[in-house]
Amino acid sequence: MQKVVHKHTRKVKTVADIFGGTGVVADMFAKEGKQVIVNDILHSNYLIYQTFFGNEAFNVKLIGKALKRINDIQGYGDEYLKKVYGNKYFSLDNADKIGSARQWVEDNKNIFNDREYAILVTSIIYGSDKVSNTVGHYDAYRKKWILLQKYHLKCRLFIIIVVVVYLKKMQIS
Repeated sequence: MQKVVHKHTRKVKTVADIFGGTGVVADMFAKEGKQVIVNDILHSNYLIYQTFFGNEAFNVKLIGKALKRINDIQGYGDEYLKKVYGNKYFSLDNADKIGSARQWVEDNKNIFNDREYAILVTSIIYGSDKVSNTVGHYDAYRKKWILLQKYHLKCRLFIIIVVVVYLKKMQIS
């Protein structure tokens, strides 16, 4: 794709990825220093785009404190995720932690700016995938449990997100 675009266009400064999906195309153009506009029908993808391609400043310490709170929380909210997806897509314990974390972030979203909120939700999404009982998509789950690791949003995941976001900003400037 990159070769085709370079062959047939000149002096492009802004690129619109109207079917953004995973954001790979937008990322390719962002690394070239182009302004990217990313679109997708999924709200979760919108939040991921805000995390990696957004321009709003974010408070690393505030997000770190929120992640600590998220890791300590359980039994918070209506336990919807635990009731519906526990012992299916996630262990009962992990479903409880993921649902509690997501509900806590939603209930406290007024503390965070839009990008901080997006970073927290993206961290929950990416962390959830690490403990899911699936084979890469959520239309089915394994009948026999193979993966029983505990859900814990490690600061390492957050640091990776922050470093990636920072490096992309450095490449653009």
